[in-house]
Amino acid sequence: MTIACARVVDASVTRWYHCVTRCVRRAFLLGEGILDRKGWIEHRLQELAQVFSVAVAGFAILDNHLHVLVRLDPDVAKGWSDEDVVRRWGGLFPPRDKARQPIPVSEDWVQSRLKDARRVATSHERLQSLRLS
Repeated sequence: MTIACARVVDASVTRWYHCVTRCVRRAFLLGEGILDRKGWIEHRLQELAQVFSVAVAGFAILDNHLHVLVRLDPDVAKGWSDEDVVRRWGGLFPPRDKARQPIPVSEDWVQSRLKDARRVATSHERLQSLRLS
């Protein structure tokens, strides 16, 4: 039986979580040659571990699913300033131009985001949690 993350993830109980994700319709995650995604997945896990306050202890990439062992580090996130949070969030979800193409995070963009304290607080919470809300 599937249980919602909001009911399972609690850093005060344990900081270690084993996450599993499967491909839909029994599709294969990995391929050969140009279609091989293993290197891309490994690189993306490293990038995301630097953005979030999560440490990746190990992972296994199989044909149609992925296992990741993560450790939540909320103490690390407590040391982030509001500007750090905005820049991390901007790296994860970069601003976009009118054609919806990603553009670099500018100082003006950061300063405009810092004015919205509620948005910064929400981003801060999301960057230190496995929960989506």
